[in-house]
Amino acid sequence: MDRFHSCGQRGQSIVEFAIVLPLFLFFVLAIAQFGMMFADYGTLQNMARSTAREASLAGPKETQTVRTNLMTRIQTSPPDLHIYKCNWSDENGFNVWMPNKKEYEKGTKDVAVYVHASLNPDGEFFNYVLTKLSSDRSAFDIEFTYKMYLENKPDS
Repeated sequence: MDRFHSCGQRGQSIVEFAIVLPLFLFFVLAIAQFGMMFADYGTLQNMARSTAREASLAGPKETQTVRTNLMTRIQTSPPDLHIYKCNWSDENGFNVWMPNKKEYEKGTKDVAVYVHASLNPDGEFFNYVLTKLSSDRSAFDIEFTYKMYLENKPDS
């Protein structure tokens, strides 16, 4: 009798393992996915912060020239993103705003960097799952504006 009882226990463990393993792997991979999403968010925040800082310290140059140089630099060597994609050449994806002389004299003294990144649908399996789970396709998008005080008065 003991022989049959131990054989049934072994079969039960295999069935439990077969049920638990996919769930465990799903949770482990989901944690990794959200970690990469958080890393992308940090990368975009750091890029926006350094771009705003550089724009605020631009000195007495024309604001449009400084803005164009910053936009060109980001477009030619964009940050490496794992999960998200950003259209760097479009003002809806990345934009640097600097006040001109009139706006500065009226009291607007902030440089603003706008960033919008969306999940890459051609990316990983979890990107596909997240976009299908939400009825709003932009629910997992990253969008923020980073502002910094303009250190120098603009010329134009």
